[in-house]
Amino acid sequence: MVQTQEKPRVEAPATAETLYAPIVLRLPPQWELTEQCLMEIASLNDPWRFERNAEGALEIVPPTGPPSSKRGVQILIQIAAWILNGGFGELFESSAGFRLGDTSIRAPDVSWVSNERLADVEVGAEGAWPICPDFVIEIRSPSDRVPQQQAKMRQWMANGARLGWLIDPFEDAVWVYRENQAEPEQIERPSELDCGD
Repeated sequence: MVQTQEKPRVEAPATAETLYAPIVLRLPPQWELTEQCLMEIASLNDPWRFERNAEGALEIVPPTGPPSSKRGVQILIQIAAWILNGGFGELFESSAGFRLGDTSIRAPDVSWVSNERLADVEVGAEGAWPICPDFVIEIRSPSDRVPQQQAKMRQWMANGARLGWLIDPFEDAVWVYRENQAEPEQIERPSELDCGD
């Protein structure tokens, strides 16, 4: 179980979507956005985040603000406590990249990978690991649109995630995605969330 804090409703700034929306940069077909190229672009443009989508386009995401970062840290702390109590696997924050089966390279806000899946990768390797996390959490920030985040969650699930949470602090809602479940469950103002098995 992960506890959520009771808090007043958070309002997204009215202009956030227009000012801070992620940018999708489509590249000419002869330009291949390799993993190495993606990492070089990211290293030259800190603090912006970069991902490669399944179509090979570059997605540029502005840095999150302190409130969004704080939410991610609070969730990381709770999942880290679970891991210390026998949740076998590894926990990752938003800068960890994963190369998915559809060729995209994504970095969720919070992720957990089981020891079983970790056995398939060289765990000391830098760069994006060629696995999909078992558990993925995306936390909506003012720059994110809900349909875009839902599409990203469907992508995680299609590539092998077993559990996914899309947390929307502006609407006080969570969408829970589970493997072999056609539609996510939407929970309004949850006081806690169950990770199942």
